[in-house]
Amino acid sequence: MYDTSHTDNQAYFKARVMNKDGEVVSEFCLVGDEKNCIFTKVPAGGYGYVTLYTAKWQSGILDISSIPNNEEFTVEFMASRCGLGGHFGYAYVDDICMLQSTESFVGSVETDPLYKICPALPLQVCGSYTLPNSGGVTANLKTLTLKLLDPAGNALYTTTTLATLDTVNKKFCFTLLPQNFPNTTSANYNVSVTADFDVAATGGGTGCGGGAGNTAIFASATDSDANPGWDISFLNCSGGCDISVTTAKLSKCDTNHDGTETFNLSDLNALIVPAAGGLTFTYFKDYNSAFNNTGAISNFTNYLSASAVLYARVTKDPGCYKIIPVNIEVKNPTATITGILNVCSGSTVLKASSGATYLWSTGETTQNIKVTATGIYSVTVTDSFGCASTAQVSIEPSQTAVSPTLEITQPSCFVTTGTIKVTSPASQYSFDNGVTWGNQSGKIRTLSGYV
Repeated sequence: MYDTSHTDNQAYFKARVMNKDGEVVSEFCLVGDEKNCIFTKVPAGGYGYVTLYTAKWQSGILDISSIPNNEEFTVEFMASRCGLGGHFGYAYVDDICMLQSTESFVGSVETDPLYKICPALPLQVCGSYTLPNSGGVTANLKTLTLKLLDPAGNALYTTTTLATLDTVNKKFCFTLLPQNFPNTTSANYNVSVTADFDVAATGGGTGCGGGAGNTAIFASATDSDANPGWDISFLNCSGGCDISVTTAKLSKCDTNHDGTETFNLSDLNALIVPAAGGLTFTYFKDYNSAFNNTGAISNFTNYLSASAVLYARVTKDPGCYKIIPVNIEVKNPTATITGILNVCSGSTVLKASSGATYLWSTGETTQNIKVTATGIYSVTVTDSFGCASTAQVSIEPSQTAVSPTLEITQPSCFVTTGTIKVTSPASQYSFDNGVTWGNQSGKIRTLSGYV
């Protein structure tokens, strides 16, 4: 509906993930719009109603990578009607699962981390994108927009002019010039990049013809921040304060699988500044504390934490210091085993989740194993960092035979016989509900008596 009463009041479907504090960490939204080629439009009914549906299943991806291990989160699904006028939207959730597909009807854009402290200018901001590719959607990149943001989130500079664009590998770069920054002596900045996509008509869709979809509603993706903390910082960049700092990360395996580990934060010092002589390192839980030099982590050599972003304040003297975000990571891989959990057909193949090495209870060291007997099977999967996880399954005896595949050829007006071809690992077949058994082919008879 495109009259003024429906502005920003279309029916929509939204899914989002919220962390334990109620903050949205990932979401996608599909708005009902007949100009959007992802929809099929039902022929017009009475009273001018417009009914839309997606003719094919559509996939949306929710990113939970920013949520620490073992921390609870909430997934919300919303199906909204059209304003308060009685135009309802309906949605059916088929499954909630791990990532089974690379398809996503909204596309994505991701900016490479910057962590630029007193950078030389001009400065490149690069990243990558993916096209909407769900349920037959055909999409291409329309525009990429870069915004330079002040600490309040206001756009100080906006451009759609790219330095480079690689449409094959889906990578891009912008260039920020000295004149794009109002203050290069003491200010901090973030960058955001938005990708808009043209979406052509899908198979079976109507209302779009062969033209592009409504990109303002359908296909837009934004990365609102390149990295934790400030993406670009000009804090203490003059007066000979020449400390060169680099972001760093400490990783540990979660030995007791509780989501936490103990870190010695001083191990980060040499990673942040290789030649650290004459410098003092202090660690904080947030940027403002680091800037104000208050609430420093006191037990920094024995710091118990889940995966987190911390802020290192590197000080040369009271008037010369730099602040850089750092990461501590608790690695907690989870092994899984998939496969048919019976050996009714004589054997089954068990597959472990991806890892660097595998060790099965049978002694085998491949990702897949073939088993022929019932019992309990386990596998230990070790990742490239050396963190291990174990999974096990029980192969049970089955009382149900494996369903056969039937290929039926029907008699017709010109062919008087038909056949039933059975493909199955079973040794015998019955065509009379189990009265007799054999391994012969079957035939079918018509009402007229033809066999």
